[in-house]
Amino acid sequence: MIPLEYVSRLLWSRELGERLKRLRSKVSRRELAEKLKFAGYDCSHQNLQRIEDGDAQTVSVELVLAICEILEASLGQLIPVVRLDFERPQDFTIQNLHY
Repeated sequence: MIPLEYVSRLLWSRELGERLKRLRSKVSRRELAEKLKFAGYDCSHQNLQRIEDGDAQTVSVELVLAICEILEASLGQLIPVVRLDFERPQDFTIQNLHY
């Protein structure tokens, strides 16, 4: 597993945006944007819409973690966890992936 301090941005997709929208459920985008601003993050409700629609190609790890904290959700609830079962990189195959 790669520690998050070595990752600055996450590749984003429509699926992750849909997951975020479900996690946000009763919190409006405007309210989430205001809470993010109060926490020190510059993310407008328009930008949150781009993220939820899957129009953002990447999203910063810091922003994703802040969103999870505000929504009282774990990172695992938003992003599917992938575990790799191999000891050496040359052993990697698609069959080794476990979601």
